[in-house]
Amino acid sequence: MRRAERYTDTLREEIGQIVGYELEDPRLTMVTVTAGQFFWTFAPDRVPVGTRVRFDLTSVDVNHGFVLYSPRGHLLGSVQAMPGYHNQLDLTMSQAGIYRIRCGEYCGLNHSTMDGSFTVTRR
Repeated sequence: MRRAERYTDTLREEIGQIVGYELEDPRLTMVTVTAGQFFWTFAPDRVPVGTRVRFDLTSVDVNHGFVLYSPRGHLLGSVQAMPGYHNQLDLTMSQAGIYRIRCGEYCGLNHSTMDGSFTVTRR
């Protein structure tokens, strides 16, 4: 049981809070994410630790799966990036480091190379 409690505490520390903020919440930093075969773009591409972020995702071509991993390699969240739609993922970035992004939906021949990263800096 103690191992499970430690794991839960670690995940809670990494994730911070996963909550649904209001669409116009001034506490959020909007990060626009665009997917395409076989890339990710982020604007901005970095935020300070402790920032509440709304990832706003879309795609320029086919469906992509935005899968976000913590600097320790734990899965933090996943959402679809689809052409003509905007999906959101709200997170508080509670740990400084490089967050990895992988495509979680087969999107073409080079799908396995569709990696990206998002940086959370120390204050």
